[in-house]
Amino acid sequence: MFPKSLVFAFVASCLFLANVGVEASTSGKFRRDNGKGKQVLASTILVNSILSNEPEIAFGGCTLPFAHVDEYFKPAVDTKARPIQKFITEAQKHAHCVLIGPNYVECVENVKKVVNKPGDVRWWEQAFCKRCSEAGGENAEEHGCSGSKGGKEGGKGVEDGSEGTPV
Repeated sequence: MFPKSLVFAFVASCLFLANVGVEASTSGKFRRDNGKGKQVLASTILVNSILSNEPEIAFGGCTLPFAHVDEYFKPAVDTKARPIQKFITEAQKHAHCVLIGPNYVECVENVKKVVNKPGDVRWWEQAFCKRCSEAGGENAEEHGCSGSKGGKEGGKGVEDGSEGTPV
């Protein structure tokens, strides 16, 4: 009925949202429990990214500081750009990003590389870690970003000119 990759992306997104304490409310806004039993507006934006040719193997999550939804897809042209603008401006060089919810964006990376096993996506994970960190975001811990502390990358990830850029 649904493509396996779409089901996987949905399930992985739900699991990630559950782990960061965000849930969809009946009002259509994303909210989280503040620890006192009260629901408050989410203070972060989640960007999930998958590879177009192997979404079952490659899945990335980046948590960015909150911004108004109208600002998400505006180009990051100066130093005042918000982290989500920086991330999406860079991502759209190789991906198609869409708004799924008020605090959730999903990007599908257009790649031509053949992916046969999980190790074949390390180049992409490193590029994703770098993109997330340079935008001011926090990577999901499972990526094992270099210098990671709580999933946030401390170093630059991949060196310029390496195969960290999708082709």
